[in-house]
Amino acid sequence: MEKQLKGFFKASFLATLFLPTISNAQQDLPFTITPQLTKEVIEGKISNFKTYHVTQKEIEYHPYIEGQVNTNDYNFLLATLNQYKPEYDEYVKDVSKDSIVRNDLKKISHNIELYLSSNEKLDIKDKYLIDAQSIADKHNIEIKGENTSLFAKKVNDHGLIKNDTKAFRLHNGKKPSSKKDIEFYKNEIEKMKFPEVRISNGAKKYLEFKEKEKTIQKTQFGKVLSSEILKRKVFMIDNEMDINALSGEFIELPVKYMLALKDIENKFVKNELTDDTKDYYNVGGLSQRYSLIKKKDTDEYYYIMSDAYLSDLLTKQREKELLEIVHKLGYKEYREGEDLYIKSKTAEIRLDVGTYNELKKNSNYITTLDNDQSQIASLIKQTVSHSKLLDKYLSLYRIQKSKMSNADINAWRTATTNAQKLMLQINKLSEKYDGNYSFTLLNKSNMLDAFSDNLLASKGVLRM
Repeated sequence: MEKQLKGFFKASFLATLFLPTISNAQQDLPFTITPQLTKEVIEGKISNFKTYHVTQKEIEYHPYIEGQVNTNDYNFLLATLNQYKPEYDEYVKDVSKDSIVRNDLKKISHNIELYLSSNEKLDIKDKYLIDAQSIADKHNIEIKGENTSLFAKKVNDHGLIKNDTKAFRLHNGKKPSSKKDIEFYKNEIEKMKFPEVRISNGAKKYLEFKEKEKTIQKTQFGKVLSSEILKRKVFMIDNEMDINALSGEFIELPVKYMLALKDIENKFVKNELTDDTKDYYNVGGLSQRYSLIKKKDTDEYYYIMSDAYLSDLLTKQREKELLEIVHKLGYKEYREGEDLYIKSKTAEIRLDVGTYNELKKNSNYITTLDNDQSQIASLIKQTVSHSKLLDKYLSLYRIQKSKMSNADINAWRTATTNAQKLMLQINKLSEKYDGNYSFTLLNKSNMLDAFSDNLLASKGVLRM
């Protein structure tokens, strides 16, 4: 029971005691760029990248205002209609062709009937057949039948060949065919059958969605483009420049920017830098995000299209500056793998950006760290007697439980209160270094674990 209590309360207590904090110490720290530093960073490590001089310009734009916009469902329906429309258009085209052919066949038959029943002059009657033949030729209609002519045989160089069929025409341009042939032609035209135009699945889908369009909610309130013209200030890249020409002290802006590679209607202009992509999905019109830097005490801006360059340059520069600081403080660095370390009185300290930032804020950081850790160690030694006393009462509780005397319980409460005060002193000093992973204590002790176990278990039993 006692062991379970210790484990439960320890887990919840330590979870709150050692929550890490995130540091933003790197923001707005100035750094130096020189041609020599650039050479050291780039040589053999970083592939070619572009650097641009940047200016601030005022451009005109149309703002978005509240208005009626298409609903997502309606946009989806329109996209679906657009997908199936080619098949539907093809179907409509086929239906139209079929209708024209059927009507023209009726015209041919009607013209032939007019010719056969007409008492008009021959040249007027002929026009009926000429028009009918013209319609048939337009549709490449050929009427063939048995050749019953006396001259159904023709001779060539190889002998006699029987010609069983002939192509019938209503008019040869000079004179009409015989009445018998014309009547045969008319009969064949009227016997012609055509299958109904087949509608494809895609055309059916189009018609289904056109029906849905009648009942779907088409619009809702949203952002629409205004006709009003406003002005906004933007960063624009100017001329490309040689990174080796950059020199001076700079500050990196806190956000990274994307470059508009082309004009994006109603959103960005070509060569504009933006960090705002709200309501815009990058489909190739914008670059990746890169750093924009500003030369200190000037209005000069530069856009560097490489994450590696600036990162490596800052690392190299801050490492160099950090070494100068610790050397002045009398420490000698040593390397383990990729990292540099020093040893203070109480800790092994990694020379990283965290340590750099702490020393920039407080040049006595290492001394303060050693003093605090020494004080924490001294307080932890005091926990031994407290831990033993709490352990005594926990053991007594395990044996007696509800039979434990009021005097013992009151003494236990007093011991727990005193232990809690000691823990608060330790916590207050320790909290200064929450989230600081740049140092490791040289002499670690597990005495605090036993103390916190007994304290938490005691507080749990006593409901303190």
